[in-house]
Amino acid sequence: MGDSKKRKKSSASSNAAESTDSKRLKHTESKSSRTNSSKKKHSHGGSSKEGFTRSKDSAEKGDVLQWDARLASKENTEVRKKKKTKQHDLEKKLTFLWEKFRQTKGRRLTKKYRSKKVSKALRKAHGNINKLAVKSHACSRILQDCLRFGSQDERVAVFKEIKPHLLTLSTNVYALHLVKACLSLCSQTERAVAFKKLKSHLLTLSVDIDTVDIVDTLLDTANQKQVNWFISSMRGHVSSLLQQRVGSIVVEHVFQLADASKKHQLLSELYSPEPQLFQDLTYGDGESLINIISKVHLQKSSILQHVTSLIQSIFDKGILDHSIVHTVLMEYFNIADKLSIADIIKQLAGPFLLRMIHTKNGSKVAILCIKYGTRKDKKKIIKSMNGIVSKIAHDQYSCLNIIREMQSSLKDFLLDKNRRLLILQLLHPNCESYLSQEDITFLNSSIPSFCSIQNDASEFTNVLEEKIESSDSGKKNPIAWRHELLVDSGLDESLVDICIENLEEILTSHFGKDVIYELFSRTDDILLQSISSKLENLQKEIVTLASKPKVVDEWNDHVFLNLHSNMIIRKLILESPSFAQTLWNSALKGKCEIWAEGRSLKLVSAYLESTNSKVRKLASKELRPLVDSGVFKALCDKSNTSGRCNCSRSSS
Repeated sequence: MGDSKKRKKSSASSNAAESTDSKRLKHTESKSSRTNSSKKKHSHGGSSKEGFTRSKDSAEKGDVLQWDARLASKENTEVRKKKKTKQHDLEKKLTFLWEKFRQTKGRRLTKKYRSKKVSKALRKAHGNINKLAVKSHACSRILQDCLRFGSQDERVAVFKEIKPHLLTLSTNVYALHLVKACLSLCSQTERAVAFKKLKSHLLTLSVDIDTVDIVDTLLDTANQKQVNWFISSMRGHVSSLLQQRVGSIVVEHVFQLADASKKHQLLSELYSPEPQLFQDLTYGDGESLINIISKVHLQKSSILQHVTSLIQSIFDKGILDHSIVHTVLMEYFNIADKLSIADIIKQLAGPFLLRMIHTKNGSKVAILCIKYGTRKDKKKIIKSMNGIVSKIAHDQYSCLNIIREMQSSLKDFLLDKNRRLLILQLLHPNCESYLSQEDITFLNSSIPSFCSIQNDASEFTNVLEEKIESSDSGKKNPIAWRHELLVDSGLDESLVDICIENLEEILTSHFGKDVIYELFSRTDDILLQSISSKLENLQKEIVTLASKPKVVDEWNDHVFLNLHSNMIIRKLILESPSFAQTLWNSALKGKCEIWAEGRSLKLVSAYLESTNSKVRKLASKELRPLVDSGVFKALCDKSNTSGRCNCSRSSS
C-alpha cells in the first residue's frame, strides 16, 4: 500500500513538471514569435530600433518586396498614361531614338548615322507632330533636334505639317520653340509663308514674353517690304508698345531694321498724337522736331506735354536701353525748358545713365547730363560707375575719384584704342589728330534752353535759384579743370612713371606712342612744367633704348626699325631741338651709315628737314657725303612733291 501511494505521488509530480515545462515552452515560443514579427516590421521600413538586428534573409525579402512595389507602381503609371494619351507609345519610341542621335558631351557620332536615326524618328512622328509639339517639353526638344540635324527636305516636310496650326503652336509654351527653330532653319520661301500666315497676329504676339521671340525671328528673316508692312501695321500702337517691357523690344528691333523714312514715321508718332489720327500727315524724312513744329504748325505746348508724359512712363518702367528712346530724349532736350530738362537730368543721374551710353544718341544725352547737371547729379553718376571709367565728369570733387581709380590701371588705358582718348583729351584737348570733327562737335554739344537768354517772367522769378544752381555745379575755366585733373591729382607724374617703366612696349605700340609724343610736344604747356625733371628722365630712357646696337630680330625690332616708334621719334626730332641734339650725340653720331637704309632712313633724314638751324648744322657734316652719294634721293623725290625736302639747303 505504501509503495503504491509513493508511485502515485511520483507520477503526479512528474505530470506536474511536464505541464510546467510545456507551459514554459509555449511562453518562449510565443515570445520569440512576437520578437520575430516586430523585427519584420522594423526591417520592412529599412531601419531598426536598438537591440534588434536584421538577418540576411529578412533583408533580402524586404528588398524583393520593395522592388516588386516599384515595378507595380511603374506598371500602374504606364497604364494610366496609355489611357490618358494615345501617343504614349510613340513618345517612348521617339525618346529612345533621340537618346541615340542627340548631341551630348563626349559623344562623337557620324553624320550618316545621325541622319539615319533622325529620318527614322521623323517617319514615326509623321502625322502627329502638332500633337507631340504641344504635349511636353521633351517632345518639343526631340522635334527641335530633328530639325537641327535633319536635311532641308525633312525641314520643309515638318513645316508643311505645322503650317495650318502655326498660330496655335506659336502661343503654346512648348511648341513655340519648335516654330522658332523652323523659322530659323527653313528657307526664305517657308519664312515668307509663315510671315503671311502670322502677319495679322504679329501685334498680339509682340506683347507676350513667350511669343515675342517668334516675332523677332520673323523680323530677322524678313525682307524690307515685309518690314515696311509691319511698320505700317503698327500705326497707332507705337507709343503703347514702347511703354511695355516686352513690346518695346519689338519696337526697337523694327527701328533698327527700318530705313530713314520709316524711322521718322515711328518717331513722329511718339512726338504727337496727330499721326495716329491722320494717316496722310507726313513730316518729311530726317527732319528734327523743331522743324516739324514750324512746318506743320503744331502747338509746342501740346507736343511737350505729350512727350513729357511718354518719357515719364518710360522712366517709371525702366525701359531705357533702346536707341529710339535716346533719340526722343535728344529731341526733347532741344525744345524743352530749363526746369523740365533739369527734372529729366535728375531722374537719369545714376544707374539709368549707364544703360544709355552704348548708343550714339544715348552717349550725347549722357554728356549733356554731365555738362548741365548739378553737383549732386554728377556725384550720383560717378558713384554708379563702380569701376567703369568711360566718361569724364566735369565736377571738381568727383573727377578726382575717377583719376584715382584710373591710376591703378594706367598702362591698360595707354594701350587701348578708346580709353587712351581720355588721357589724350587732357594732354591736348580737342585735337583733330585723335578725334574726328564729328566727335569734337559731339563733345561740345549743348542744350538750347540753357544757352539762350529768356526774358520770361518765370525766368525772372527764378534768378536766385539759378545762381545757387550755377555755383553748385562747380563750373570752372577749362585750364583750371585740366590743372586739377592732371597736376593736383598727380596724374601727370603717374603718366611719366608708367611710360618709363614700360617704355619699349608703349613706344612701339600702335596707340601708346601718341601719349609719349604729347608729353614731349606740350613741354611749353604750363600744366607740364612741374614734371620737367621727370620728362628729362624719360628722354634719357628713350635715348638709351635707341643707343642699342642694330640687330635684325623677327620678334624684337629696334626702336628705329619699328613702324610706330620710328614715326614718333622722327616727329620729336622735327619738333623738339633738345631731344634731337641728345639723340644725335648718344645714338646717331658716327653711325649714320648704319642707319641710313630701310625704315630708319626717314628718321635720319629728319635732321636734314628740321626747321631748326642748330639741328641741321649738327648733322650736316656727317650727312653731306650720304647726300652726295644719292642715299636720300628717293626720299627727296617723294618730299619734293609736298615741298618738305631741305636736303639741298642743308648740304649747301
